[in-house]
Amino acid sequence: MAVTSIAEVLFKRGWGIGLVTTDGIDDATPGAFYAHVKNRGERMQIGKDLADSGFQFAAGAGLARARDKEGKKTELLDYFAKHGVKVSYGTEGLSETADRMLVLSSDSPDAWTIGYTIDSIQGGMKLRNMTYAGIRQLMRVTPDRFFMMVECGGIDHAGHSNDGGTIVREVLDFDESLKLAYDFYMKHPEETLIVVTADHETGGMSAGTKATGYSMRTSRVGAQKISKEAFADSVKSFVSGSREFVWKDMTDFMREKLGWGTAFKPSEQQNAELEEMFEQMMTGRSLADEKTLYATFDGFTARVFEILNAAAGFGFSSHSHTGAMVPVFAIGAGAERFSPLSDNTDIPRRILSIALGIPVEDVPL
Repeated sequence: MAVTSIAEVLFKRGWGIGLVTTDGIDDATPGAFYAHVKNRGERMQIGKDLADSGFQFAAGAGLARARDKEGKKTELLDYFAKHGVKVSYGTEGLSETADRMLVLSSDSPDAWTIGYTIDSIQGGMKLRNMTYAGIRQLMRVTPDRFFMMVECGGIDHAGHSNDGGTIVREVLDFDESLKLAYDFYMKHPEETLIVVTADHETGGMSAGTKATGYSMRTSRVGAQKISKEAFADSVKSFVSGSREFVWKDMTDFMREKLGWGTAFKPSEQQNAELEEMFEQMMTGRSLADEKTLYATFDGFTARVFEILNAAAGFGFSSHSHTGAMVPVFAIGAGAERFSPLSDNTDIPRRILSIALGIPVEDVPL
């Protein structure tokens, strides 16, 4: 399709391009910078468009069409090789060098995310490490000028799940990558522009609810050591496991992973409600599921996290994207142009105007 992007405009003018995401590198956000398809589901062609792009660095969770449903390799990885792209995997792959690099967490078709920071996946790729590798690669191949897009998709996923504690941890993880960019800016203040924003808000998250009034209890967030998705997976294994699993076992697990009864104390009514739901679940009686874009949660897990969010002072109005305003932060060369309220489509035009030294109205977008 005859649509271009800020990355393509800059690449054609000799800039280095790097794309980093915690999601699949062929997912919607990174794909918007290089793909030319009618539907975001056309993953094979999106992958080929990345190979065709010429971009020097890309890193993310995986490629949806690297293998077929039977687990056999498709033509896609060979397509990258034919286009001079070195494909490598994991944290070790981030330390390799080539003129063009694609680093994935896995070649599994199920690798659509690198996982949440809160779940502490041993040996897994981290956004900060991918960002560092991208800066190093672009400084090596195009040291005079380059453009990078860095996405923390876990913030969006946790928003869909209404998982307040995980959102906080994902934002803090993103901040670690932002520190790297800021350190680079401090070394090159006259040549660097950093813009931080979002394409939308997810979940309608509020800091403060009717129940908490003017009080936030953010100290309770630190006691959460597992994402809602990982908690639901654990609950599923408890239900289907061979050994007897009783309510005390569950409350011990919740105490360890969520600070249940220690970081905060649920009411007697809440405990009684959850115990009844637990017994229904363990005896095979179905509970209403909570379905979101990326996950389906059993009713017990959904209720646990409703109570957990409320205890910390987080409220949610949706499991989807919302129309809430999102902030734009900028520092560096031309940052003053991002101060007014504006349409999100103005952001790439302003960046290009600064990068190319031309008026916004002359930007080829």
